[in-house]
Amino acid sequence: MKLKKIIAASAAACTAMSAMALSASAEEIGTVGVYMADSNWAVQYWGDADPSGNLEIASASNAVIDGNGEYTASIEFNYAVDGIAFIALCSNIESASMPEGMNVDITSVEVNGSAIEFGINGTPEWKDDAGLMRVNIYNGWSTEQSDWATNVEDYAGAQTVTVNFTVSGLAGGEAVETETAAETEAVVETEAAAETEAAVEETEAETEEVSEEAPASDDIVSEPDSVTENSNTGNAPAAVFAAVMGVAAACMAVSKRK
Repeated sequence: MKLKKIIAASAAACTAMSAMALSASAEEIGTVGVYMADSNWAVQYWGDADPSGNLEIASASNAVIDGNGEYTASIEFNYAVDGIAFIALCSNIESASMPEGMNVDITSVEVNGSAIEFGINGTPEWKDDAGLMRVNIYNGWSTEQSDWATNVEDYAGAQTVTVNFTVSGLAGGEAVETETAAETEAVVETEAAAETEAAVEETEAETEEVSEEAPASDDIVSEPDSVTENSNTGNAPAAVFAAVMGVAAACMAVSKRK
């Protein structure tokens, strides 16, 4: 029972270490939000770029970019607007310091919870706008037709707009899995538990084998106490220590995969 408690404690500590390593590996690159102005310029949102110009906004949820993957940004107005004069997926990421190869692609646009047609004049690009990176959704002042990627009429009566998009091209290659911290911890914990159980069974089996092979007391030739060592108290702790270190190493490997 003591063996199981020792290794179980090691597995729990390893789970915590894995979660910390996963959290520490994510680096915030910047934020991306839905910036806009309605057709009357009475409802506007420009994020932190011009807070004084934000008018009649009930709430805004900007995405924090920390790796490749799928993201969502949304905005809610205090009342339904008549239409849109300008709307884009804008960031606080400076073009001069943007990670090389980073790209943002809009996958869908929703108005009041329903998807509208996107990309009607081509797919707008992730590009530099006055030193900051953005993707136009509808920009009537642009000379590029792809920047008119939605119909103005689709925003009549809009009170919420949600934009789903992907980030790709960042260092690390594969996209970051969008799983919750609880799901990540469950995966680590399951794999650590399997390693722990295997280590316990192997250690107990070796201990029993050594115990069965030990000679009967009548067959033991007397030796000085200084050179007599009980195999159950000498080898078993060493085996336990080795098992614990093996579990820790396995957990660190799981952390790196995450």
